[in-house]
Amino acid sequence: MPKLKCDAKSCTYNSKEYCCKSVIHVIGSKASSISDTSCGSYHKKKYDTFDTEFATLHENDFSGNESINQYVTIDCDTKNCKYNHNLKCCSEKVIIHNDNKLSMGNNETMCKTFQNDDRK
Repeated sequence: MPKLKCDAKSCTYNSKEYCCKSVIHVIGSKASSISDTSCGSYHKKKYDTFDTEFATLHENDFSGNESINQYVTIDCDTKNCKYNHNLKCCSEKVIIHNDNKLSMGNNETMCKTFQNDDRK
């Protein structure tokens, strides 16, 4: 299971640059570069800060990074990535990056761990 770091602070599931979901989905089936990928689990916050309900449920639970599960299952349909094995990510570490200027996916994120596999 990869260790996930996520700087998409505008995502509802982001807490201190870690993801509160146990499974995420990276999309970009025809990706040939990082900018062709995105996190399909990304859900933009309604407000600039945590939703009150979400903050009440989760922020207190994650007082420090040691209590956040940094390891998540990553379903991945980027068939050209060298870390994709049977539609699961097998990289040890994954970085989901938030950059609305560079990302071409369906949201503001991209998988910075993506590496084109020339063998595929």
